[in-house]
Formats: sequence, C-alpha cells, structure tokens
Amino acid sequence: MRILPSSESIAVKIRARSSRVNTICETHIVLESRHCSIESFSEKDIDAAMELLADSDVRKYLGGGLSESQARIRLQQMAQPINHSIFPSRFLTVRKRETADFLGIVSICPWHSPWFSEYSFEFLPAHWGSGYAFEASCAVISHAFTHLGISSLLAETQTANVRSRTLLTRLGFKLERKLCRFGAEQSLYVLLQQAQESA
Repeated sequence: MRILPSSESIAVKIRARSSRVNTICETHIVLESRHCSIESFSEKDIDAAMELLADSDVRKYLGGGLSESQARIRLQQMAQPINHSIFPSRFLTVRKRETADFLGIVSICPWHSPWFSEYSFEFLPAHWGSGYAFEASCAVISHAFTHLGISSLLAETQTANVRSRTLLTRLGFKLERKLCRFGAEQSLYVLLQQAQESA
C-alpha cells in the first residue's frame, strides 16, 4: 500500500533554513507540491487565517468557531518562533501556488504526551474536496519523517468526523484505538515511518 504519492505525481521541493545544523531544530520550513505552497506560519498569515478559526464548519469537532479576539490570540501564538524541545510545535500555512490564495493550516505539535507528535489540518470549506489537504499533507509528512527527526505521527479526531477520518486513512494512518476525551468519542490514528518507507 502506498502511503505517499510517487515523486512523479507530486514533486516536493524542500528549502529549509535553520539556525542550527541539527534539522530537528529547523526553524523555517518551505515546501512545494504540485498545486500548493507550504511555509511556516508567521505574522503575515494571521489576517488570512482569521476566517479559518472563526468558521463553525471547520471547527465543528473542535469546540466551535472562535471569536475574533480568541482567533487572533491563537494565531499570534502560532506565529511565535518554535521552541527547541525534542518535538517543537510547527504550524504551516498552505496556499495555492498559482494565486497564493490561503487554503488552510497544517501542524505537527506535541500530543497530550510530549513524546509523541500529532498531525492535524484545518482547511477552508470552499476548498474541501479539491485534494489540497491530501497533497499538502503528503508533502509535510514526508518532510517530517525525512528532515525533522520524527519516526511516527499520531492524529486524533472525533469519531463523528468522517471527513477527517477518511483523509487520515487515505494518507496511510491506521486506527489505533478509540477513547473518550472532551466529552466525545475520539479516534486515535498512527502513521509509522517504517510503514511509509516500505510503501
């Protein structure tokens, strides 16, 4: 089973700028796929991302849309330089390559246990079903395994969130278990680097 597309179907060009030789401490990420440009989230992205965090459909399974002040505070926190822990939080902006239109945000952050990294994604509803989330996720996951010192990724979503669960399965994540958190049943998925390499 192929977890990530072949290099022929999605060309990932990686330019990484780091303040240290150790790529685990990489501070700025720039990726390109066929239709998407993906770059570390920064203050210049805050205004474009406000709609994303306020959208009730996007955040239906995340506690609902945020107020303008809540969204701005959250986005300002996301734009701060990463800390140099073993698995620091990384938020990435996804835009259309041709038009630079804002599409969404993907992230790799410590899970509820700091020894595990969690992959997540949020895209504007206008772009759902267009393949952007899958394409961008493939590029980011490949980069995480190849350059960030990450050997496995977790993804947790409400079991009721069929759209997200379908995408995770398509990306190669396997359902590990179900648990109750935040007052709802959650599905926990895992993707191992070894599985990606053997696909």
